[in-house]
Amino acid sequence: MKRLAALVLLLLLLPTLVCCGKEKSPVGDYDTLEELAAAVTHPLYLPSQSGWIPVAFTLNERLEAEITYRMEKETFVFRMKPGEGHPLDPEETFGGTITVGQLTVSYCGTADAITDAWWTAGDYGYGVSAPGSMTADALTALIASIR
Repeated sequence: MKRLAALVLLLLLLPTLVCCGKEKSPVGDYDTLEELAAAVTHPLYLPSQSGWIPVAFTLNERLEAEITYRMEKETFVFRMKPGEGHPLDPEETFGGTITVGQLTVSYCGTADAITDAWWTAGDYGYGVSAPGSMTADALTALIASIR
């Protein structure tokens, strides 16, 4: 009878023991850039342009660090992860490429209205999404400001 009671107790506690053994997923929103930086396994190289303020910090399902920047009513989302850069929405129409220094930057949209851009530099992939779009010159300045 004691063995049966112990077995029943073990079966009741098993889901709790299994649940507690899992690590919490780092995917989600963070309150500060420092918290996001602590959640990723690589350094963050971010744009640094006058007037643009980082306002939201996320680690998305593709394990890309996403930082939303705002200046007045305009926003853009900057993405970074180990590996190669790729489009945020592969269904968007490919627009072309531009060269920024030694980098080849692919984009969706037109050179006057880029909605998504991506590139690879060293061991990291980067991307920018601009809901209101940005020009090739604005994108070039943004990429040049990454530190």
